[in-house]
Amino acid sequence: MRVNPVLRPLSRRVGSRRCAWLIGAAVAIAFCPPVNAQEPILLDRAELVLDGSPTPPRADRPGEWVDLPDDWRLRRPDRGGIAWYRMQLDAPSGRGADPWAVYLPSVNMNAQVWVNGVSVGGCGRFEEPVAHCFNRPLFLRVPGPLILDGSNRVEVKIFVYPHQYGRLGALWLGPEHRLASEYEWRYTLQITLSQIATAVVASVAAFLCALWIASGFEGVYGYFVLSTAAWTIASCNYWLRDLPVSHWVWERIIHLGLDVCLVALVPWVHRILGERWPRVESAAAATATLGLAITAPSSAEAFYPLVNWVHAATLLWAIYACVVVIRRHGCRPFLAWDGVVYALVGPGAVLLGSHDLAVQFGWVGTPVYLAPLTVPLILPSFGATLTRRFLEAGRRRASDARELNVRVQEREEVLARSYHERRALERNEARCQERQRLTREIHDGLGGHLVATLSLVEGGKLGDSGVAEALRMAVEDMRLVLDSADLGAACLGEVLGLGRERLEPVVVRHQIRFVWQVPLHAYLDVPLGSERGMHVLRVLQEAVTNGVRHAGPKQISIAAIAELGTVRIEVRDDGSGIQPGAGRGRGIRNMQERALHAGACLRILSGSTGTCVALELDMDAAGSTPRPESILGRGPRRLPLPENELRACDRSGGRGS
Repeated sequence: MRVNPVLRPLSRRVGSRRCAWLIGAAVAIAFCPPVNAQEPILLDRAELVLDGSPTPPRADRPGEWVDLPDDWRLRRPDRGGIAWYRMQLDAPSGRGADPWAVYLPSVNMNAQVWVNGVSVGGCGRFEEPVAHCFNRPLFLRVPGPLILDGSNRVEVKIFVYPHQYGRLGALWLGPEHRLASEYEWRYTLQITLSQIATAVVASVAAFLCALWIASGFEGVYGYFVLSTAAWTIASCNYWLRDLPVSHWVWERIIHLGLDVCLVALVPWVHRILGERWPRVESAAAATATLGLAITAPSSAEAFYPLVNWVHAATLLWAIYACVVVIRRHGCRPFLAWDGVVYALVGPGAVLLGSHDLAVQFGWVGTPVYLAPLTVPLILPSFGATLTRRFLEAGRRRASDARELNVRVQEREEVLARSYHERRALERNEARCQERQRLTREIHDGLGGHLVATLSLVEGGKLGDSGVAEALRMAVEDMRLVLDSADLGAACLGEVLGLGRERLEPVVVRHQIRFVWQVPLHAYLDVPLGSERGMHVLRVLQEAVTNGVRHAGPKQISIAAIAELGTVRIEVRDDGSGIQPGAGRGRGIRNMQERALHAGACLRILSGSTGTCVALELDMDAAGSTPRPESILGRGPRRLPLPENELRACDRSGGRGS
């Protein structure tokens, strides 16, 4: 035999066999109870005295001998209130001064214990609402001197609600240390675990409520929150001693919570499986609603029979939910471990719930409720499923968001490339248009002057002064074309200023008085654009040039008159005017075409007192060149011109002639 090194010196002195005997004796002494230890005494027969006094009745008051446990709903269901149980305790002698205890495993609704006329404690208050101790074991310490050698009187006061499950179980009296372990085990089983279950379910309900809100109030989370919240309220009945409301109000609240908890599992299971069976869900909801309508107004005598049958109906819905989950697990795409949990926990919870229902019906004698032990297992497992679904949905949303961001970035890159390409095309188009415009202006203006001058020079029709004047006109036209390239987004005031700069020297050079009547007004700040501004300059140039060449005026004036949404630019001279019957020249046609492209209305009026060329600009369309068809749709505008006019505005299309 191998000997511990600590005991090796002792074994050398007394021998290994004697050492083994010494160790065995020490172990036996340590685990054997003391010689004077007393076994607990069971009191299972008592004399029942139906007396409502707060203190023990007189000893000569007769009673009824009953065996414990005593179930009131079997023997006296219509009786209620306070009653007394008398019992005799024969205590052995030689007990010493060690404290004893009274252990009462089962009582309904409340109890208080007296030993030899002295109260040793109870469960709580006896006034409404009476302390709720139907599921609570009692452990009351009894001072050692209070227990006498020989006969002792033990009296128990209980409170029972009529038509409820009144009960007093057998009592145990004995040394405190012998009864404490049994009491602690039963208290942990019935009270502590119930409190933990309530806390766990309440935590699950709060967490799932947050998920429900975060999911946008999705039904699969909402019904589970409803079920867990209802069970949280109902589970308080197993451990709460001091009620916040009266007994019968409390009973209706907790039984309704139990029914709602079971019925809410039906729509939750449908949604977690992706099914929609509205008729089944309506039937389940109707069961709970009908149960509430039946039990809420019922009397105390009919309440418990009715509520038990309602519980039986709602339990069938819970069984239905378990069957649907187990049957669909093999063919529905939710997690395998979830199905294993449901297959194990679901039927177990149904069986234990059926046990509690059998206790309610009185089919099981021992009133031990087991539902608080199973619900904390099945509800957190359901909560784990929903949490995992929520996290997976979050991961899918994150993945979709990342994919969407990638697609958005790709689309932004495509749009950016398209934008740059479009801007390049627009710049190329703008350059092409500007090139075409300059080419057209040079061809129509400078080119025309040079060709006409060359033709006249070759034909010998121009002298030196005529050639110089023609070249001077060509230079002015070239300057006008070059100036138009810098117009860009020039406003009306800048265009008119440029026109004055180019036209006034021409008029003064011919010894004609030049009058400028352009007041400062808001429309001068409206941008015209290079093309529209060039058309306006060309019309003004043509009007002044025609007057200088053909009318022989003494004065030429340029005026701008602002009206609502329009600006009228007038070029007047006091020359001979246009003779009646004279044909329309090329200059007038050019002015009409320019006005058309500038989005303006041109009018030419002539008489014995001179000629007026009026150009009306629509400033609402400033900054962009209006389409010709939109201009042609407008009617002519009447101007306050001289009465002796010889030629009026052309009525066709609103354009001047």
